[in-house]
Amino acid sequence: MADTKTPTEMMKSPRMRIISVVLIFIVFLYMWNQFFQMGNPERHDITYTQFIQELKAGNIKSVTIKKLQVTGEFDKEINIQVTGQKKPAAVKTFQTYLPSFQGEDLLKKLEEEKVV
Repeated sequence: MADTKTPTEMMKSPRMRIISVVLIFIVFLYMWNQFFQMGNPERHDITYTQFIQELKAGNIKSVTIKKLQVTGEFDKEINIQVTGQKKPAAVKTFQTYLPSFQGEDLLKKLEEEKVV
């Protein structure tokens, strides 16, 4: 006769406990990743020229500058050609890179346009 165990008896075995803990941990990591991805909007690459054009047009709401990378948000969505898509898409967030020769003028322009 085969040895049949109830679900409670199976959970008492160390092997099943380890499998259960690993599965719970994987589900937790998946949920954690989903939660934090929602908080970070996808940033779309734009050229530095597009960035300056939108700045002059008063369409830059906020920026963060780290070294030569600029990330930010437009006041109003703009249509750009997104990689992998045939039609231009309306985007609200962006990222671009400053040229290495960029001076202090950019900060003055950002202040003039009241960019956060």
